[in-house]
Amino acid sequence: AILHEAIKTLQDGSARLLREKIGQLVPGTYSFEDANDNDGVENEPLWIRLDLSVKPGRLVFDFSRSSPPCRGPLNCVFATTAAAVFISVKHMFPEIPLNAGCFEPIEIIAPESTFLNAKYPKPVSGCAAEVSQRVVDVCFGALAQILPDRVTGAPVGTSLNVAIGGYDPEEQQRYILYFYTGGGHGGFVAGDGIHTA
Repeated sequence: AILHEAIKTLQDGSARLLREKIGQLVPGTYSFEDANDNDGVENEPLWIRLDLSVKPGRLVFDFSRSSPPCRGPLNCVFATTAAAVFISVKHMFPEIPLNAGCFEPIEIIAPESTFLNAKYPKPVSGCAAEVSQRVVDVCFGALAQILPDRVTGAPVGTSLNVAIGGYDPEEQQRYILYFYTGGGHGGFVAGDGIHTA
């Protein structure tokens, strides 16, 4: 019982701290959008369109205007969309202790009519490596209108995630290469961005 009370106290404290930060923001709706070039199957952009509303004691991230589900593997499950939103908010307020309470004042709207709340049997293998990072970019774009001194420029926005395999007849054996790398982040008010390769 004491442990549960301690956990609840920590969570309530983080929620209160985030509400205090939200209370210092200018109320209103701030919009931003960006797109993945395509879904890997059809050559049409996948738009992530965000309307971020600052309301008393809460932030509402509304992705209702985003593209519909797609044929390719860039549909995104709601949990990954939510994680990307939480990442962006945590970047704005790193001083708030990280626990479930941090995210209690956040509402996320991602209807199933968008590719950001995919349901079975839609393909989703690219949601973590591609879509989630672009969701973070879009959240940063909206948050930059509210907190320009705290937001970095867009990070790399993608991951190089390559798998090559086959059979070498000379060696008479199979081979596989898996290569994964990320990138850096954009500049910010106090300095340049960071490049990683």
